[in-house]
Amino acid sequence: MVIKKNQLKDKTIIDLVGEFDDDSTAEFQDVLLSELENSKHIELNFAGVELITSLGLSALLSVFIAATNRGAELPLSNVSTFVMNTLEMFGFTEEFTIIS
Repeated sequence: MVIKKNQLKDKTIIDLVGEFDDDSTAEFQDVLLSELENSKHIELNFAGVELITSLGLSALLSVFIAATNRGAELPLSNVSTFVMNTLEMFGFTEEFTIIS
């Protein structure tokens, strides 16, 4: 998965492109935990995410917990139907703010 960071005035947008799988979880966590040191609003743009595995879900949840503990917002945007179904199946849609 490719991870790109875009800084706007009051928020950071992280564009995710590719498969959110076992090979990308460590980089995802490193990038996001580092960004949480500097930003209170990080939007995760899932427009380019084709699938998310159980390890991807685990990494997403760990970053969400870290963001919550820091008082930061971590909305998900542009989530595909396939990824949305996966998030719903594991109850993530109840925890995360999902925007279009």
